[in-house]
Amino acid sequence: ISYWFYSSPNILGKYLCEGTSCNGLSITDEECSDIGSIVSLDGSEENSFAVPPYSIHAVYEDQIKCIGAHEDTHVIAAYINEPSSDFLCEGLAMFMDGTWWSKPNSFWVQGFCEDGVCPRPSSLINLSGDAFFEVETRISYPLSGAWVDFFISVYGINSFLSVYSRSSDYIKQIEKETAETIDNLDEKFFSWILLKTS
Repeated sequence: ISYWFYSSPNILGKYLCEGTSCNGLSITDEECSDIGSIVSLDGSEENSFAVPPYSIHAVYEDQIKCIGAHEDTHVIAAYINEPSSDFLCEGLAMFMDGTWWSKPNSFWVQGFCEDGVCPRPSSLINLSGDAFFEVETRISYPLSGAWVDFFISVYGINSFLSVYSRSSDYIKQIEKETAETIDNLDEKFFSWILLKTS
Protein backbone atom coordinates (compact mmCIF):
# COMPACT_ATOMS: atom_id res chain seq x y z
CA ILE A 1 0.00 0.00 0.00
CA SER A 2 1.40 3.40 -0.90
CA TYR A 3 0.38 6.53 1.01
CA TRP A 4 -0.08 9.99 -0.51
CA PHE A 5 -0.63 12.93 1.84
CA TYR A 6 -2.33 16.22 0.98
CA SER A 7 -2.33 19.56 2.77
CA SER A 8 -6.11 20.12 2.75
CA PRO A 9 -9.45 18.47 1.90
CA ASN A 10 -9.86 20.97 -0.97
CA ILE A 11 -6.58 19.95 -2.58
CA LEU A 12 -7.30 16.23 -2.29
CA GLY A 13 -10.81 16.86 -3.60
CA LYS A 14 -9.53 18.88 -6.52
CA TYR A 15 -7.30 16.08 -7.77
CA LEU A 16 -9.17 12.90 -6.93
CA CYS A 17 -12.76 13.65 -5.84
CA GLU A 18 -14.15 15.62 -8.78
CA GLY A 19 -13.73 18.92 -6.95
CA THR A 20 -15.57 17.81 -3.79
CA SER A 21 -13.65 18.26 -0.52
CA CYS A 22 -12.42 14.94 0.82
CA ASN A 23 -10.41 13.90 3.88
CA GLY A 24 -9.26 10.56 2.52
CA LEU A 25 -9.87 7.78 0.05
CA SER A 26 -8.37 4.49 -0.96
CA ILE A 27 -7.72 3.39 -4.52
CA THR A 28 -7.98 -0.29 -5.31
CA ASP A 29 -6.89 -1.89 -8.56
CA GLU A 30 -10.47 -1.97 -9.86
CA GLU A 31 -11.18 1.64 -8.92
CA CYS A 32 -7.95 2.88 -10.44
CA SER A 33 -9.20 2.30 -13.98
CA ASP A 34 -12.47 4.05 -13.14
CA ILE A 35 -10.72 7.17 -11.84
CA GLY A 36 -8.08 7.13 -14.52
CA SER A 37 -4.43 6.45 -13.94
CA ILE A 38 -3.22 9.99 -14.65
CA VAL A 39 -4.18 13.04 -12.60
CA SER A 40 -3.09 16.46 -13.80
CA LEU A 41 -2.05 19.06 -11.25
CA ASP A 42 -2.72 22.02 -13.53
CA GLY A 43 -4.31 20.62 -16.69
CA SER A 44 -1.00 20.02 -18.43
CA GLU A 45 0.44 16.65 -19.30
CA GLU A 46 3.87 17.65 -17.98
CA ASN A 47 2.46 18.41 -14.54
CA SER A 48 0.61 15.19 -13.83
CA PHE A 49 1.06 12.04 -11.79
CA ALA A 50 -0.07 8.44 -12.00
CA VAL A 51 -2.51 7.21 -9.36
CA PRO A 52 -1.20 3.79 -8.37
CA PRO A 53 -3.50 0.92 -7.43
CA TYR A 54 -3.66 0.01 -3.75
CA SER A 55 -2.89 3.52 -2.64
CA ILE A 56 -4.31 5.69 0.12
CA HIS A 57 -4.75 9.42 -0.39
CA ALA A 58 -5.26 11.32 2.85
CA VAL A 59 -5.22 14.80 4.34
CA TYR A 60 -2.57 15.33 6.98
CA GLU A 61 -2.43 18.83 8.47
CA ASP A 62 -2.92 20.63 11.79
CA GLN A 63 -6.65 19.94 12.18
CA ILE A 64 -7.14 16.81 10.08
CA LYS A 65 -4.93 13.76 10.31
CA CYS A 66 -6.71 11.17 8.20
CA ILE A 67 -4.57 8.20 9.14
CA GLY A 68 -5.42 4.91 10.77
CA ALA A 69 -7.37 1.77 10.11
CA HIS A 70 -10.21 3.15 7.97
CA GLU A 71 -8.63 3.56 4.53
CA ASP A 72 -6.23 0.66 5.15
CA THR A 73 -9.27 -1.56 5.75
CA HIS A 74 -10.81 -0.58 2.41
CA VAL A 75 -7.64 -1.54 0.54
CA ILE A 76 -7.08 -4.81 2.41
CA ALA A 77 -10.76 -5.84 2.26
CA ALA A 78 -10.74 -5.30 -1.52
CA TYR A 79 -8.76 -8.55 -1.71
CA ILE A 80 -11.85 -10.30 -0.31
CA ASN A 81 -14.49 -8.39 -2.25
CA GLU A 82 -15.77 -4.93 -3.05
CA PRO A 83 -19.48 -5.24 -2.29
CA SER A 84 -21.90 -2.92 -4.02
CA SER A 85 -23.22 -2.13 -0.52
CA ASP A 86 -21.48 1.00 0.72
CA PHE A 87 -23.09 0.32 4.10
CA LEU A 88 -21.04 -2.89 4.40
CA CYS A 89 -17.83 -1.35 3.01
CA GLU A 90 -17.94 1.73 5.22
CA GLY A 91 -19.26 -0.35 8.11
CA LEU A 92 -16.24 -2.65 8.05
CA ALA A 93 -13.85 0.33 7.90
CA MET A 94 -15.71 2.10 10.74
CA PHE A 95 -15.74 -1.11 12.78
CA MET A 96 -11.96 -1.23 12.45
CA ASP A 97 -11.76 2.46 13.43
CA GLY A 98 -14.04 1.82 16.40
CA THR A 99 -14.75 5.53 16.84
CA TRP A 100 -16.14 8.56 15.08
CA TRP A 101 -14.92 11.94 16.29
CA SER A 102 -13.15 10.22 19.22
CA LYS A 103 -16.26 8.51 20.61
CA PRO A 104 -17.40 4.88 20.05
CA ASN A 105 -19.68 4.29 17.08
CA SER A 106 -22.35 2.93 19.44
CA PHE A 107 -22.31 6.19 21.43
CA TRP A 108 -23.36 8.13 18.33
CA VAL A 109 -26.04 5.60 17.35
CA GLN A 110 -27.58 5.82 20.83
CA GLY A 111 -27.67 9.61 20.50
CA PHE A 112 -29.26 9.40 17.04
CA CYS A 113 -31.92 7.07 18.47
CA GLU A 114 -32.64 9.48 21.33
CA ASP A 115 -32.89 12.37 18.85
CA GLY A 116 -35.20 10.37 16.56
CA VAL A 117 -32.88 10.64 13.54
CA CYS A 118 -31.49 7.10 13.35
CA PRO A 119 -32.54 5.15 10.27
CA ARG A 120 -33.06 1.42 10.47
CA PRO A 121 -29.88 -0.33 9.30
CA SER A 122 -31.91 -2.49 6.92
CA SER A 123 -32.92 0.65 4.97
CA LEU A 124 -29.24 1.35 4.17
CA ILE A 125 -27.79 -2.12 3.57
CA ASN A 126 -28.60 -2.36 -0.15
CA LEU A 127 -27.76 1.26 -0.97
CA SER A 128 -24.71 2.03 -3.06
CA GLY A 129 -22.98 5.09 -4.41
CA ASP A 130 -24.92 8.33 -4.39
CA ALA A 131 -27.95 6.83 -2.63
CA PHE A 132 -25.88 5.82 0.40
CA PHE A 133 -24.03 9.12 0.51
CA GLU A 134 -27.30 11.09 0.49
CA VAL A 135 -27.59 10.04 4.14
CA GLU A 136 -25.45 12.35 6.28
CA THR A 137 -22.08 10.69 6.88
CA ARG A 138 -22.19 11.84 10.50
CA ILE A 139 -25.06 9.34 10.84
CA SER A 140 -24.37 6.65 8.23
CA TYR A 141 -20.72 6.06 9.11
CA PRO A 142 -21.02 5.38 12.86
CA LEU A 143 -24.31 3.53 12.28
CA SER A 144 -22.73 1.18 9.74
CA GLY A 145 -19.67 0.68 11.99
CA ALA A 146 -21.82 -0.14 15.01
CA TRP A 147 -23.93 -2.53 12.92
CA VAL A 148 -20.87 -4.46 11.71
CA ASP A 149 -19.62 -4.58 15.32
CA PHE A 150 -23.00 -5.99 16.37
CA PHE A 151 -23.11 -8.50 13.53
CA ILE A 152 -19.60 -9.84 14.11
CA SER A 153 -20.04 -9.88 17.92
CA VAL A 154 -23.31 -11.79 17.78
CA TYR A 155 -23.02 -13.95 14.64
CA GLY A 156 -19.27 -14.26 14.11
CA ILE A 157 -16.70 -13.20 11.56
CA ASN A 158 -17.42 -16.13 9.20
CA SER A 159 -21.08 -15.12 8.92
CA PHE A 160 -20.05 -11.54 8.23
CA LEU A 161 -17.55 -12.65 5.55
CA SER A 162 -20.29 -14.74 3.94
CA VAL A 163 -22.39 -11.57 3.61
CA TYR A 164 -19.45 -9.33 2.65
CA SER A 165 -18.37 -11.70 -0.11
CA ARG A 166 -21.67 -11.33 -1.98
CA SER A 167 -22.26 -9.01 -4.91
CA SER A 168 -25.99 -8.55 -4.24
CA ASP A 169 -28.91 -9.91 -2.19
CA TYR A 170 -27.28 -8.81 1.06
CA ILE A 171 -30.47 -8.83 3.10
CA LYS A 172 -31.32 -12.33 1.90
CA GLN A 173 -27.85 -13.54 2.90
CA ILE A 174 -28.04 -11.74 6.25
CA GLU A 175 -31.36 -13.44 7.01
CA LYS A 176 -29.85 -16.80 6.03
CA GLU A 177 -26.76 -16.32 8.22
CA THR A 178 -28.72 -15.11 11.26
CA ALA A 179 -31.94 -17.15 10.88
CA GLU A 180 -33.74 -13.85 11.60
CA THR A 181 -35.97 -11.60 9.54
CA ILE A 182 -34.31 -8.31 8.74
CA ASP A 183 -36.92 -6.46 10.84
CA ASN A 184 -36.12 -8.64 13.86
CA LEU A 185 -32.43 -8.05 13.26
CA ASP A 186 -32.98 -4.27 13.33
CA GLU A 187 -34.70 -4.63 16.71
CA LYS A 188 -31.91 -6.85 18.04
CA PHE A 189 -29.37 -4.29 16.89
CA PHE A 190 -31.09 -1.42 18.71
CA SER A 191 -31.39 -3.55 21.88
CA TRP A 192 -27.67 -4.36 21.59
CA ILE A 193 -26.88 -0.63 21.30
CA LEU A 194 -28.84 0.05 24.51
CA LEU A 195 -26.93 -2.65 26.38
CA LYS A 196 -23.58 -1.50 25.00
CA THR A 197 -24.11 2.15 25.92
CA SER A 198 -25.74 1.66 29.34
